[in-house]
Amino acid sequence: MMKPLLAGKTEFGMAYDTTAVRVSEWITRANLDYSRALIVSGSPYWLLSFVRGYGETTTRRRVLNEGALQAIADAQQPASWASDITAVPPIVGQQEVMALFGLEHGTLVQQAQARGTFPAGDWHLSGSHLWLLSTVLDAAELMAADLTARPWAPADAARARHKSLDRAWQADAGVVEALRSRTYDGPGSKILPRGRAAKKITEE
Repeated sequence: MMKPLLAGKTEFGMAYDTTAVRVSEWITRANLDYSRALIVSGSPYWLLSFVRGYGETTTRRRVLNEGALQAIADAQQPASWASDITAVPPIVGQQEVMALFGLEHGTLVQQAQARGTFPAGDWHLSGSHLWLLSTVLDAAELMAADLTARPWAPADAARARHKSLDRAWQADAGVVEALRSRTYDGPGSKILPRGRAAKKITEE
C-alpha cells in the first residue's frame, strides 16, 4: 500500500501562508481539532486531502496556497491522496520506535540512522521523521539477521558491529499488535500539554 500524503502543523501552516504557531491557535480557538488527525509521537498529522479542503470549512474562509500544497505533496513522493483516516496503515515516530524496541533514549534511533543501520523516515514532516510500521519491522528483521550490515549507509561505508544495539532489533510483539489494532496507548499516543497548560496541570 502506498503511503498517504500527510501534513503536520508546519505543512498545514504553509498551505495557508501561515505558521505552525498560528495552526496551534486555530486549535486553541476550536477552529481546528484532532478528530481528523493521526497522533504520532505526541504530535498531530492530518491527511493532506483534509488540509486541502480545510479553508472551505471555516466561518472565515482561508485561501489555500495551491503552489505550497503541491510542493508539500511533491516532497513526499511516492505517496497518494488518501481521504479516509481510518484506512491509513500504522505509522510510528521516534517515541513509538523506542517503545517497540525498548530503547531508553531517542538518540539511539538518530545514531542508528546516521550510521546507516536504520532507515530514514518515510516522511519528514514538521521537523520529525515518521515511518510506516511495516518499514520499521522490515528494517528490524534485516538488521537482526546481520548486525554488521549498514544497508542505508553510502555504498563505500565500512561495515561495523555495534554491540550496544544488538538487542535493539527485537520488536515487542505486544506493542506491534497494539499499533496494528490501533489500541496503542504508550509513549507518543497522546498530545501532552505544553507551556502554560502544562504548568497549570503541574500546579494543580
